Amino acid sequence: MGVLLKSILKGLDPLKGSVRAVLPQVALGPIERNWKSLQARRIAQEPDRVYLRDVILPEMSKTGARRILFVGVRAYTADVLIKMDQMGFEIWTTDIDPEAAQFVPKSLPRGRHVLADITAPPPPALPDRFDFILMNGVFGYGVNAPAQCALAFGHMVGMLRAGGLLLVGWNPERCPNLTALALDAGLRACDFPDHPGHMSFRESTHVFDLYARAKSA
Repeated sequence: MGVLLKSILKGLDPLKGSVRAVLPQVALGPIERNWKSLQARRIAQEPDRVYLRDVILPEMSKTGARRILFVGVRAYTADVLIKMDQMGFEIWTTDIDPEAAQFVPKSLPRGRHVLADITAPPPPALPDRFDFILMNGVFGYGVNAPAQCALAFGHMVGMLRAGGLLLVGWNPERCPNLTALALDAGLRACDFPDHPGHMSFRESTHVFDLYARAKSA
């Protein structure tokens, strides 16, 4: 989607005060729901999210990972979660927002979405160990301060099995130096079987970085 069209859509956002002020309250509910659905579809087609769905997920399968923790759930993550489920992964999801549960696709097994703060110790409802943790668009969008990011890395390392993998999607201009924090937490940068573990995009500042926990952990 072009920059001009994005600007136009942002200006017409019914959640903004200028538009809200001229609309009757009775009309806002359906308009906002439709708007959020449109935005979710747009975000799901961003180059980094298409790459996640079409390239990274098949590469995840090649690693032998089975139990996956997906951190951060929104309407625009549904297509990725559905594809992961179709590929046979055991998917667990978590989000700090109580309303995020509504965005977990109904096709996924019930009871595997857990309300949790990734900067706090994991609740007992989550399994002890995961093969793969995927955290995309959370750093810089809620987990922002260096101390928060360091805590998140520490807790995620604690949830990974020895040799387990962590994929982080982030925007460097919105975050502290996540590469240094990941190394400090005991992770090492690595690659997928047939694709690099670091990926950037010409159309945006978003990057993906893949890390592994030490096998001796």
